[in-house]
Amino acid sequence: MSRFPEDPRRRRVVMVLEQHDIDKLHQDGETAIFADPHAQVITTLEMPGPADTALASIIDSGLDQSGMLLVQSPFQPDVYAEAGQAAEQFALTKQTLFLNFCQLLGATQVSVTQVTTVDGDKADTLDLEGGRLGASASLNGKRTESEKLAARLSLLDEFEGGPPDIENAEALLKENRLMGDQVMRSMLQARAGRNGIKRRTVTLNLSSETKNGLGVLAKLQIGPAHVNCDFQRIANERRTYELHMEVLFEPSHLALT
Repeated sequence: MSRFPEDPRRRRVVMVLEQHDIDKLHQDGETAIFADPHAQVITTLEMPGPADTALASIIDSGLDQSGMLLVQSPFQPDVYAEAGQAAEQFALTKQTLFLNFCQLLGATQVSVTQVTTVDGDKADTLDLEGGRLGASASLNGKRTESEKLAARLSLLDEFEGGPPDIENAEALLKENRLMGDQVMRSMLQARAGRNGIKRRTVTLNLSSETKNGLGVLAKLQIGPAHVNCDFQRIANERRTYELHMEVLFEPSHLALT
């Protein structure tokens, strides 16, 4: 039976090892990771208990492979991603949540007009027209990071529109730990009044929430030979993703409460 922590703060990062590798770490005195308050080490043969939804999710997703280093989703604490894919995967998750949020607010259309990838002091911007990626790729035939991300994003969503469901829109923010996102809170407030907005152009940072999990990763004290990724490179990477979007609404409706 697993003793996987119920408190999500104690399992922000999960490392998967064979039992003999865990034994060797103890024998060699490399025990710092076992004392880390935000990290958890599990074996490849863990058996989740009835209430171990997070552990069951890891196993059901096929992430219980030896050498895997997993990062917790900043939005759903029982969901994990492989460390090397976490930044992009959680960026896509945030856009999906934003679209669901706009739908609850009564939007008729959400289109991505620009994708920007910032890596250190370098910024790569991809302009889109009508939510379309277009056929013009980079001149050298190699796609930029913004083009790669745009290919996976939902670039144009259309809805029937209607009155804003403020109660459920606010619940979505709370349930997915997004009450700290000022763009989304501002939209919630703007649609709650009787003179609701008809159009809003926003810049949504897709990476801000993920930084905390990668920060935990950066502090891990574990030899690189025990994991199948360069976790120090991943943890120290400063790449962030931003979307510029246009959100359209029908004329003002009274909010649902």
